[in-house]
Parts: sequence; structure tokens; C-alpha cells
Amino acid sequence: MTYCVGLKLKAGLVLLSDTRTNAGVDNVARFRKMFVFEEPGERVVALMTAGNLGITQGVVTHLSQAVTQSRIDPEIESLMTCDTLYRGAQMVGEAMREVQKRDRAEIEAQGSAADATVIMAGQRTGGDLRLFLPLDPLFENLMPPKEPLQKRVTHLAETKGDDALFSDSETPVA
Repeated sequence: MTYCVGLKLKAGLVLLSDTRTNAGVDNVARFRKMFVFEEPGERVVALMTAGNLGITQGVVTHLSQAVTQSRIDPEIESLMTCDTLYRGAQMVGEAMREVQKRDRAEIEAQGSAADATVIMAGQRTGGDLRLFLPLDPLFENLMPPKEPLQKRVTHLAETKGDDALFSDSETPVA
């Protein structure tokens, strides 16, 4: 299992990622899973990865190549040229979707899990610290199920012999 953690505190951001990669019981290695892109005085963006190393390397490579190309051609959108960090988080999700679409079936056919996570954090000059967990539609199972809206009313219990002081009633909201 691999992990990455991001905390947004009043004092700043705390970013943690492990360096362990596991390809079996007897094949444990180390690999950097935190990547920082910085344009001093303009912005800093950090990516932390966990999960399938092939997937996360594909996502980081895709995003890194865009950063390199955007230095040559300012028309190319990258984490370092996008208008907002929110747009940067969208780009991370798009890269994840592209790599998952391309590689997931083959990885799973070989008996490996293809799940992966990327946390993005950063700040633009004059902006707030931001922390994102970009989710792709492939990972909808990570989200809680959508529940129909209910109007809940709490009122005094009507029965005198019951120990309950209050009771609730729920009505579906259209």
C-alpha cells in the first residue's frame, strides 16, 4: 500500500508521501512520489501520488511534458500557465482519465490493481493556498452514494408514556 496526505492549515500546507513501491513480497523498492513545479514569484504546484506506479508515472509524465512544452510555446496550457489552480486540478483529472483509459484494462488483465490517486496543492502569487483531490468519473465508487433529499422535522414527542422527548418525521423533497 502506498499513501499521500495533504493538510491545509492556517500556518500553511503539510504534504506527505511515501517512497515505497511494491511489485510483490520480495520486490520492494523506493521511488519519489512528490513532484514540485515552481516559477519563483509566480506560483508553486506540488503533486503527490499513491497507487499503481505505472498509472501515476504516466500522469506525472503527461503533466511534466506539458510544463516543458509551455516554456517553449506559451499557447500550450500547463500547470504553470493555467489561469487558476482549480483549472490545474482539472488538468490533473484529465491526465488521470487519459492514462486510465489507455492502460487500465491491460494492467488489470495482468492481475494488478490500476487504482491511483494524485493530490495537487499549490499557490499563485497573491492567491490562497489550495489543496485538491481531483477525482475522475472512473472513481465514482469513492464517493458516497447520492441519497434523495429529505425534509426532516423534529418535534416534541406526542406520547406521554414514552421515554423519548422528541421525534422526527421525514418527507421526500421533489
